[in-house]
Amino acid sequence: MVRQSRSDNNSRTVKVKVTGADLKPTNIKVNPSAVVAGRSVLLDSGVRNLGEQGTDGFNIKSFVDGNEVAYGGHGGVPGKAQVLDGNSQID
Repeated sequence: MVRQSRSDNNSRTVKVKVTGADLKPTNIKVNPSAVVAGRSVLLDSGVRNLGEQGTDGFNIKSFVDGNEVAYGGHGGVPGKAQVLDGNSQID
């Protein structure tokens, strides 16, 4: 066992700046004229990167009323960019 001579130097506070991607979905778009009772409709959403750093590819899960309805990959999104490329469509 090693005895310590001081206990006031056992911790240290360091400020950390996180610079990774900060992703948010865009608003869901739908063509109102395509909405017909009893038929499926195509929903589309994009991805907005609020961070400075771009992303690699990632996966997206989509839910409707708590049920998973879609799962798939999405290409990377550059920093401070919004991607609306039809890669997040749900039918």
